[in-house]
Amino acid sequence: MRMIINFRRIKNTQKHIETMGYNRRNMIEKAKAVQALYKEHVGRNGSTAEWTYKNVIYPRFYISRSTFYNYLVIDVEAALKQLDKE
Repeated sequence: MRMIINFRRIKNTQKHIETMGYNRRNMIEKAKAVQALYKEHVGRNGSTAEWTYKNVIYPRFYISRSTFYNYLVIDVEAALKQLDKE
């Protein structure tokens, strides 16, 4: 199964992250936790991103599939540095 990346959506997601309100740091921290779990579980014993979402991410965070994929493309380190700078 090949993962298709919609770069237009990634660009819109990055723009959305930059314009969020008071809870931007919490959302970025949540994205960081999702990315860590994803990296830990994907590829192990042939598990896919879909399996990881259904069995690991969703039961813990209760986020939609599209939110899951949006969280995967966020550059959390750069976003946190930008928040610290502000």
